[in-house]
Amino acid sequence: MERATRLSIRAAITTIALVLAACGPSAPAGQASPVGGSPAVAKQGGTVRITVNQEPDTLNPLFGGGLRVSNTVIQAVFNGLWIADEKGEFQPDLAAEVPTIQNGGVSADGKTVTVKLRRDVKWADGKPFTAADVKYNYDVILSPDTTIAKTTYKNIDSFEVKDDFTFVWKFKDPFPAYLTLFSYPSGIIPKHVLESVPMKDLSKNDFGRKPFGTGPFRVVSWNAASDITLEANPTYFKGKPKLDKLIFRITPDKNTQLAQLRAGETDMAVDLAETDTPEIEKVAGWKILSVPGLTADRLFLNLAKPGVADGSQPHPILADKKVRQALELGVNKKELVDKILFGKTTVATGEYPPKLHWAAADIDPSKFDAEAAKKLLDDAGWKAGPDGVREKAGVKLSLTVTGVTGNKLRDDVAALIQAGWKRIGVDMQIRNVAASALVGSWEQNGVVQRGMFDVAFYGVTVGIDPRGVSLRFQSDQIPRDEPGKTGGGNNMRYRNAEVDRLADEADRSLDQGKRKEDYVKIQKIVADDVPIIYLYYRANIEAASDAIVGPRSHPTRWITWNVHEWGFR
Repeated sequence: MERATRLSIRAAITTIALVLAACGPSAPAGQASPVGGSPAVAKQGGTVRITVNQEPDTLNPLFGGGLRVSNTVIQAVFNGLWIADEKGEFQPDLAAEVPTIQNGGVSADGKTVTVKLRRDVKWADGKPFTAADVKYNYDVILSPDTTIAKTTYKNIDSFEVKDDFTFVWKFKDPFPAYLTLFSYPSGIIPKHVLESVPMKDLSKNDFGRKPFGTGPFRVVSWNAASDITLEANPTYFKGKPKLDKLIFRITPDKNTQLAQLRAGETDMAVDLAETDTPEIEKVAGWKILSVPGLTADRLFLNLAKPGVADGSQPHPILADKKVRQALELGVNKKELVDKILFGKTTVATGEYPPKLHWAAADIDPSKFDAEAAKKLLDDAGWKAGPDGVREKAGVKLSLTVTGVTGNKLRDDVAALIQAGWKRIGVDMQIRNVAASALVGSWEQNGVVQRGMFDVAFYGVTVGIDPRGVSLRFQSDQIPRDEPGKTGGGNNMRYRNAEVDRLADEADRSLDQGKRKEDYVKIQKIVADDVPIIYLYYRANIEAASDAIVGPRSHPTRWITWNVHEWGFR
């Protein structure tokens, strides 16, 4: 945990949030000290094999379902306008500078943002990157024929291309979270390749399986359920990568991953759990890369009747706040941390880890209390049946928790939760599906987007700007079958008028103190309403062969964030 202290992310992210108040970037991206000491000199050439535990849903960054594996590959292929460095401060990427009031990029009223692009960027096919490409991406996002979440981008009232390397956004109201636009984890796709494809067909286009961008690598092949191969982009604007190729090996089985590692059949393993580290530490010639991150595993409670995506019909069990509160009291979170995660993390209390995010709320962690949980269920009218499972009006208190296949850590966690809920009279069924099925897009019939679940169990990595609180809990963010609404982030179908009001205020305010105050209030309301049961925070953990130099774990991005620097000793 010392690394978190050194990063001082709270202070750094406060700096990000205050860009409208004229604070600019403080250091070039990639200059922070690496995890594990001073870097060795990397040779030119070679192929790095990376073991991943899932298959991406798509590699088109505008249509991805949010899978970590997808973003790990996408980071190596695409760029955004700006990115967060290891200190949590925004740095220019495709943009020549981060626009602020100080450098003239943001107007005094916060309603106009002028973006200047680098002039030396080319697509991996050699064509020049220009402002027209950014405008094309904007048009794709806002098209009624695409299923991309549009809420954030609708804050742009007008988008004017001034010249090949300059464009201007105008906002109807101040939009202090403007640095979330065209930033990681998304990326910008090439207009000249895709503009002839009808908008309604973009998500299904072959580009999603063999894409290229402005990044250090391009995809040359994707063999389903096997591997994805990337080759270096010699025209990359930050310099030709040292490596020739990357091969992502799709290996869902954890035992197979470890066997490959021990046998030297891979060079890196990513998206590891705290439970994996003891085994890997025993393998000679390998190192663990780890840094506290902004991820938390959580249970999403569907407050609507499963399958009724717009949330217009209440869930027969979970619509009752007392039931949700009882379920949280029935989870022994400390036991999860101590027994399953070896005490290497902490109990989660909300959207943001305390001390790692400037908008984290001061919320006490919930504690396991079976008697208090039973009383809440009694008060809600759920009485114990002859088999120990509670009933009400002929309905069993039975819930299905839908998680991800092939994740032993979460399987073990689910088993402990199941035992805890049984003690309070709740029957818990476990149903696991592929990650792409669980968190896939509306168009892909994603379980959470379509609301086809009781409880969903997976991890979420929050963004640097706390507007993510609004995108998660505002009622307008409930996914539904309406133009521009299918990509909403409120998959719990949660509604609270006070949360809506506070979110509207915070999303428009240029007063960062006021924004923090409102977002913290929302998080405290949510903690009482329990549409989500936060379980534990996660570190970003990878393992790499000692033969590779350059990889560094990042608190807000995935391991490939600096892949152009990697190489062999």
